[in-house]
Amino acid sequence: MAAFSHARNGSLLIAVLACLLFPGPARAGGRLYMLSPHALFWPDASFPVPYNTNPASAEGCIEGPHPAQQFIDATEAAFQTWESIPTSRITFVRGPDVADVLDLDPTDRVNLIVFHDWASVQGVPIPLPPGVLAITNTAFDLETGEMQGAAITLNPDPFPDLPNPDWSTSGEPGSLDVEAVILHEAGHFQGLAHSNVRNDTAGDLSGPPSSAAVMFPFIGWDVMDGRTPDPDDIAWHGFIYPSPLYDTVFGSIEGHVPFGAMMMSCSPPAGANGAHVVARDMNDRVGGEPRMVVGAYSYRAEGRLAPYRIPGLPPGEYGVWIEPLDGSPVAALQINTRIQFTPDTNFPEDWYSGDDESGQEPNPCDPGTAVPVTVTAGGQAAGIDIIIEDLVPGWCMNAADTARPGWRQRPATATVGILLLPFAFLYLIREIVKTRK
Repeated sequence: MAAFSHARNGSLLIAVLACLLFPGPARAGGRLYMLSPHALFWPDASFPVPYNTNPASAEGCIEGPHPAQQFIDATEAAFQTWESIPTSRITFVRGPDVADVLDLDPTDRVNLIVFHDWASVQGVPIPLPPGVLAITNTAFDLETGEMQGAAITLNPDPFPDLPNPDWSTSGEPGSLDVEAVILHEAGHFQGLAHSNVRNDTAGDLSGPPSSAAVMFPFIGWDVMDGRTPDPDDIAWHGFIYPSPLYDTVFGSIEGHVPFGAMMMSCSPPAGANGAHVVARDMNDRVGGEPRMVVGAYSYRAEGRLAPYRIPGLPPGEYGVWIEPLDGSPVAALQINTRIQFTPDTNFPEDWYSGDDESGQEPNPCDPGTAVPVTVTAGGQAAGIDIIIEDLVPGWCMNAADTARPGWRQRPATATVGILLLPFAFLYLIREIVKTRK
């Protein structure tokens, strides 16, 4: 992910790159923040938000007899899926088809959707490397977060070693599905960040999941799952663009994620920036694990003790659980600029344990210690603070020993591969800009 700002017609804009990746062999949602205290959103005055396809760009990219029409149909289906969510109010309209291949002016009301091996970031073309399926470039007002333009670019040949065409609209498992990828990118197009909400029938939450939120940053084997918004997607989409129905059917959970040992070791006390906080259904297990429903991220930018809010929860009882964004499978760098460089990625998984929350629980990762939190329609379950186990982060004083229950032992290569790609984009853009000067 890379971001660059400049002034255009008196407005300060940001262009953001959001990538969808294909999981390689090494191998929640929330609002998208980019170098601004304001999250991205389309103002109501821009509804219906237009989008414009370049149908001719799909020729040779999609298997089937009519690639151009297949591209149009898949794009329309993806945007209609978002618009059809009853708890959200945003609307879209397909504008005239265009012949553009690069989005040279992100504020011209032509919100381009195209197959091309280069994407334009504020007028600077950058190449799409192998393994990157698509990129969304979004321009917005830095002072308000109001979106002013967007473009989705699909890589025409993400797998150079395989016979072309790479893309499909068949819906077959394991295919590279146009609709599923555009559905994900259309989430960024509307201001949604990447999600880390996932479930796995084998119970492995550190590798590729069997099902995940649409906004999960890796595409999965189950194409139809990729075409279907999960509760996490629905929750955050409606949080940004709530319809009158939203607050009547959903509730929320709120709290903080403080470091337990910092209460005495650091002054003033602080919480974890970028903890992934998830409401999980203790009565519905997937692969032996309580099902993840809706996730959120804790932000020290909103308070020293790192508050979080999990919105859009159907009424019921939930266990609340935290995990670090350590790259297994999603890294903080893939979420947004509020947390992309957080040092708080080395702490144990932990369940909210009610009155027993102390930062010194013997088995914080045991779901048997979870105390259910009741959510009611229109209600707010507040004060659900999860104290991170007896840990003092390195930026305060010496880091704690990781040989404790709940601490992950993962190969370093899992994170390295995820982190390198955004820096590669940054390097490429800088080199291109230097050669143009």
